[in-house]
Amino acid sequence: MGQRDDLRQAAPCYHCPVNVVFTSSIWDVQDQKTQCHPLDTSMPLDPSERNELRPVPAVSSGAPRAHCLLTSDFDEISGALQRWACDFSQLDEGEFIGGLRFADLKTVQVLDVQLNRSTLLRGGHPKRAYVFSPIEESNEGALWRGRKLRPGMLNARTADVEIDHRTCPRYRSADLVIDEDHLRACALSYLGVELDDLMPCSSAIVADNASTFRLAQLIRATLGDVESRRFASHQWSVDRLVTCVLELLGAGRRLPEVQTSSTRRKEIVRQVERIVIGDPTVPQSALQLAMTTGVSRRALDHAFLEVTGLPPKTYLKALRLNCARRELHQHRPERGIVGRIASRWGFLRPDHFAADFHQHFGELPSFSVGRKNVEMSALAGRRLVTESR
Repeated sequence: MGQRDDLRQAAPCYHCPVNVVFTSSIWDVQDQKTQCHPLDTSMPLDPSERNELRPVPAVSSGAPRAHCLLTSDFDEISGALQRWACDFSQLDEGEFIGGLRFADLKTVQVLDVQLNRSTLLRGGHPKRAYVFSPIEESNEGALWRGRKLRPGMLNARTADVEIDHRTCPRYRSADLVIDEDHLRACALSYLGVELDDLMPCSSAIVADNASTFRLAQLIRATLGDVESRRFASHQWSVDRLVTCVLELLGAGRRLPEVQTSSTRRKEIVRQVERIVIGDPTVPQSALQLAMTTGVSRRALDHAFLEVTGLPPKTYLKALRLNCARRELHQHRPERGIVGRIASRWGFLRPDHFAADFHQHFGELPSFSVGRKNVEMSALAGRRLVTESR
């Protein structure tokens, strides 16, 4: 059995329905108390630690539902994020392993995400909601819309803010989504102020490390309570999360919006992306792209390093590989499909494309053909089996 087969055996892609407990090397359930362990990215998961499903006592129909996912496919994580509309692209090389836990508590959604590779997230937030992400040491150095994140920050934003987030390797983030109407009512009830006075615009809030760490702990503790069926009071858990956020908003210091230079550099990167994706078969050097966008070669390099953390050539190659991978997922196996898709994304030699693809994702392109269709079928079968227990 090859290394890739070991990983797939250890980390199948499926969601856990409400009546099972998900155990793995990331989510270790002991004595009905969920403890989260850092994701070991130094090697593939040990097949002896493969995931197991086991039934737990049934819960009432009104109880919150917890969902868990351990996967070797980052598209599975983006697809599992309920109410979100975001895409993932892998930026650095190597096999991907990620984990997601989330639970909906009516007016609040709590999430815990782990990614072993640097990843680019783009898309939209849940509608009519505010999103809060306490920055911990595990996501220090990640970029949010051109701003480098540091421990002690609270990344607070509204639903209309576009997601443009580059994670760091060995990334872990606890996130809290609060419905807008509920948060506004709580701000008036608890503090006697309008929410717009606490948070006049989407911004990063600076607080002390202890406060942001406490919010991250509360998010993960709430997830643990839902998973282990120790959820004594739904409203009490929601109240303590909202209260903690309001305290941070009231006591924290707001950082100014990202400077115009960063916004300009982000637009340069987006313009180059549109050029490359629009016609990836036409090879263009960094100098040609700089001339097309009306900037110097040095300005182009600085823009990519600030926005993506990578040189233009490296980033654009990763972008084309991710686009080719998504297209391979959508097609059913047929003769010559890998070569045609590779050529469409500017990889004219199939052997070079296979080598680049394997180096970046840890798998051959032939393995990715039709993978989405196969895994969705397996996922549906797994869900039927577990829910019938």
